[in-house]
Amino acid sequence: FDADCCLSLWCGPCVSYMLRRRALYNDMSRYVCCAGYMPCSGRCGESKCPELCLATEAFLCFGSSVASTRFLLQDEFNIQTTQCDNCIIVLPHSHCHRFTTSQVITYHL
Repeated sequence: FDADCCLSLWCGPCVSYMLRRRALYNDMSRYVCCAGYMPCSGRCGESKCPELCLATEAFLCFGSSVASTRFLLQDEFNIQTTQCDNCIIVLPHSHCHRFTTSQVITYHL
């Protein structure tokens, strides 16, 4: 196993933080909240304390943090989303939706 992979089992936001720094080539002057892909981007005072802002993003907005790093890398390296990517992205959401629906139905029976 890769060390980052093992760490992600215990602290996903920590790995999200590390991967975004790596995607920015450790140049935190390039940091923008959610990599510029969300409405809040550039409005959070990122330039004053980018490390704290990235840590806050990674812990409070984990899903957006991961997705933003993915989008950043896709744009930088001109990587297109594949059908397999879409399946990997949608599958957990569909399982979560089915689980929630079954819980609601069970609760109301």
